Amino acid sequence: MAEMRYPIAEAMETGHAPAAGGGDITLAEIRLGTIVQLATFAGRRDDLFAALAGIRPGLEPAPACRGHDLGDAALLTVGPARWLVVADDPDLAAALAQAVAAETAAVTDLSHARAIVRISGPGAARLMQDAVAVDLDPVINGPGAVIQTPVHHFNALVHRRRDDVFDVYAMRSFAGPLYHWATDAAAPVGYTIGAAAGLKVGD
Repeated sequence: MAEMRYPIAEAMETGHAPAAGGGDITLAEIRLGTIVQLATFAGRRDDLFAALAGIRPGLEPAPACRGHDLGDAALLTVGPARWLVVADDPDLAAALAQAVAAETAAVTDLSHARAIVRISGPGAARLMQDAVAVDLDPVINGPGAVIQTPVHHFNALVHRRRDDVFDVYAMRSFAGPLYHWATDAAAPVGYTIGAAAGLKVGD
């Protein structure tokens, strides 16, 4: 397997950023081992999830625009008959490719194709609400919400893990704009650059 390289590793140096305000936002790069898109063919949805159950119990279908979160792995519903499997386990991508029959679904490994920033803390929801044209009221798009939306001038997928934890995915080629948007948006209230982490959210 080719060695994973993370596109914003050098930019996101751990430490406190000088800025006015309470500094109630933490930014951190998320380094996942597996990002795989699954797209089923007509009538094969049950076959897909039977295959998933055999290699990673708990990867069950979630409603539209929602994610099924297992802590170290998640299945995000990103469109009709289309899901994204994300996980800390780097071997899961190969396991999915082997377990899912070619006539069941298209399995596309995107593990090297995304940059991810986690925005967390008491000010995270306020920052994200200013960035997206989607209502982030917890009743409408609370924890578990999966939102595909423009952020600044690039398209992003936002997974709201908790009330105050958002994972923002962008195409790898937009890693720089993703980092600069996040730091610029958080600067007025102050922020901390946290250590790079996997999918798990700390207590």
